[in-house]
Amino acid sequence: MAEVLDKFPHPMRRGRASKYAEWLDGEIWRINWREDTDCNGHESFRSGIHTAARGLGVSVRTQVDGDDHIIVQSYNENT
Repeated sequence: MAEVLDKFPHPMRRGRASKYAEWLDGEIWRINWREDTDCNGHESFRSGIHTAARGLGVSVRTQVDGDDHIIVQSYNENT
């Protein structure tokens, strides 16, 4: 059935954008980068999540939490 949308959806890109999309939903995620990703370090993961956010048209803030975790929250600067 047809429906009216609030805004035009940003196209989902392959690669990092789709790989990290579940963590870029606006919720605050505490991610164990060693267990939940195939990254070699937290800086690699942070770089990837920022690239994915740009691909989805959102901004993201990250914070390292100990040796194994990174806290992630995406947001829309226009709202």
